Amino acid sequence: EALTAEFTTEAVSTPSVSYNRADFLDVNTAVGFKDSSPYRREYSLYVRSHPIQLQYDEELGRQVAFMKGWVNYPVSQGNLKEITDAFTVELTFKTPAEAITSGQCLFGNPESGGMTVEFTGDGVFQVGAFIQDAEGKGGYVYVKAPEALDLNTWYHAIYTFDGAKSILYLNGEKIGEMDSVGTVKFNPAVNFLTIGANVNAAGNAAYTFQGSIANARVYTKVMDEAAVKAALAAVENDNFINGLYQKWLALYNIKAAVTGADDIAAIDKLMGEIDLALNSTA
Repeated sequence: EALTAEFTTEAVSTPSVSYNRADFLDVNTAVGFKDSSPYRREYSLYVRSHPIQLQYDEELGRQVAFMKGWVNYPVSQGNLKEITDAFTVELTFKTPAEAITSGQCLFGNPESGGMTVEFTGDGVFQVGAFIQDAEGKGGYVYVKAPEALDLNTWYHAIYTFDGAKSILYLNGEKIGEMDSVGTVKFNPAVNFLTIGANVNAAGNAAYTFQGSIANARVYTKVMDEAAVKAALAAVENDNFINGLYQKWLALYNIKAAVTGADDIAAIDKLMGEIDLALNSTA
């Protein structure tokens, strides 16, 4: 009997022209930890008892990073001035599988300044920055999720700061905002952004994240609601495309192991249909 298989495709949304590509930091763990922003920042991996694992996630249909350590990306104080007055942070993450009973930092550089994406010790998800006024006075201003996030679940978060207000979006919907008049104060001794922990100037980490990361991005511009939804659609499209590629790769490996002409023809037909679907998303 000839080999047969079935797969379905879904409609692919096209990001709107207002969608702003990440121009400060752009990490997509589907291709590892490299920074695809114009800066092409080098990175350093740090671990404690276990290494960070790049692994396939069935739900997203793509490679993600399971964070048992942290990743540092160097930034100069001159660089950080680009996101002092306004910026956007985007993060796609999977919450820990177990209840959160201590603080966990997903992304940022919040040591005595900077910005942070984190869980508090009682499991509250919040994003914020150290906002100072013209006299240099201020403190951390957080936008908090109104309810606890589900465990072992993927979320897409975007945080924007425009010098007057901070807004937090989760899965494309605005879930909170705070008045945030001023500029962001960055600690001059902390010259990196970190995925997976809160790292101090000496490089020592605390509050390590126990979940997974699919992407981490920083933009020098502020996304509006339309751009936020477009960014979410772009992530969903990326996951869809990676899923199709994984199906194509599986068929390619199967083809190498079969010899029957009918089986090979059936595989070639399926691979050709996936090729068409992939080309339609380009």
